[in-house]
Amino acid sequence: SGDSPDVRLRNSMRVVMRAFEKHYPQLYIFFTEDSSSVIDQDLNKEIVASGRRYEDLVDEIVRDGIKQGIFSTSLPPKVFAKTVTGMLNWTSRWFVPDGMLGADDVADGMADTILNGVMVTTTERQGARQ
Repeated sequence: SGDSPDVRLRNSMRVVMRAFEKHYPQLYIFFTEDSSSVIDQDLNKEIVASGRRYEDLVDEIVRDGIKQGIFSTSLPPKVFAKTVTGMLNWTSRWFVPDGMLGADDVADGMADTILNGVMVTTTERQGARQ
């Protein structure tokens, strides 16, 4: 895609959350149970492989972002990718479609947190005092 790494990361997170929303509760059962005892072995292998492909995609996006000077992280790209996938996978513990937040709301909130952090800049702090 010709999009910048930050847009690619956000969009990829939306795709994952939309899949979780669309395939609720099946994918959530997969992440919260011993999936090998719950679903077909071929499907289990495909879901695991899909997760690895997604992690590789995030790793590639992070490397592109670093190369382009858009991202800076103290984590190796692979560990950063595992952080993103871990955040998304953990939604299996609390996300419910048609709840307080939709799939895009969750994905965008997570992307904002990853891309912008949670620390308020000095300029923002000064503006808040006025």
